[in-house]
Amino acid sequence: MVAPEDHPIHDKPIPEYSSKEMNVPEVRESLQKKLTPLELQMFEDWRLDFTRWAFDRGKNERRGEGYSYRSMRDIINRVERFCEWLFIGKEVGKNGDIDEVIESEEGENFTVNFTPEHLNRYWYHLETNGNLTDSNRRTVNNVSLILKHQRIEWKIPNSEEVYEDIHREERNAAFKDWFRDYELKDIKSASLRLNIVDKNQLNEEEWNKRAVYLSQALGKPKYALSDEDWDSTVSWKLPSLVYMSCDL
Repeated sequence: MVAPEDHPIHDKPIPEYSSKEMNVPEVRESLQKKLTPLELQMFEDWRLDFTRWAFDRGKNERRGEGYSYRSMRDIINRVERFCEWLFIGKEVGKNGDIDEVIESEEGENFTVNFTPEHLNRYWYHLETNGNLTDSNRRTVNNVSLILKHQRIEWKIPNSEEVYEDIHREERNAAFKDWFRDYELKDIKSASLRLNIVDKNQLNEEEWNKRAVYLSQALGKPKYALSDEDWDSTVSWKLPSLVYMSCDL
């Protein structure tokens, strides 16, 4: 919710959070290659300002409520996919030949002054991607934060029909999940790294927390933990369940 102009939240400065504090990665490679040095600098400045706002108060300005650390990576990922579509002409993704796509596609001129028309057209683009309507809704709602940041109100075109489509999809017996293919791949990849811990890379606090977990799980004191015990949590059990669930 956008706070009114005279709301005291606007008098409260936004802390200068670092990208690491906000769980925000580097600008994706496709945009780094597409934009000129000056455009990239302007984009990075805008991006830092936007993410600080979203992290500090973007969820509900009136209450000064921002998005969580865990949510921020998804938000900036969706915003940058929108920027790929706008500046390059299509979403590049992780597996495409970035140089080839940049050379063959033609996007719009660079800007950080995004408009409702940009969001409307992006929504119409999302509707043709074959994903579930609610997945597209969540994507564009995250992207619409770039307008909220500019204090511009926006909602999905024909939103009543969109929500009817969502309810119809959810009632469909063939309804599967909310994730795109690339998101399912990320989930699978993350499951392979689950519980992979190099105890030599842990600081004292992290080591103690991990040791307590292991000692409780194995029923032995922390001082008795062996190298084999530290490796014992590596198992195919959870990755197998994750892969099976993603492939249903």
